[in-house]
Amino acid sequence: MSFRIALTIAITFFYSSAFAGALDRSGQPLDALFHKGGYAEFSFGSVDPSVSGSVVGRESGDMADDYTQMGAAYKLDL
Repeated sequence: MSFRIALTIAITFFYSSAFAGALDRSGQPLDALFHKGGYAEFSFGSVDPSVSGSVVGRESGDMADDYTQMGAAYKLDL
């Protein structure tokens, strides 16, 4: 019984780390937390990936969606 519990816990940790890698695709920096004094920034990004292929003569088409992202950071020392 304890082997099953240990195996379940190990599998859970394995899959949760795999899902965590896909949660944040923005790559937003944490620089605002570590700047001295006041700090403000705004950012905008647009991504248009092109992912396609073919298997045995059948085309897959474009499999990746376009997306945009916006970000803002504001820090004020009190």
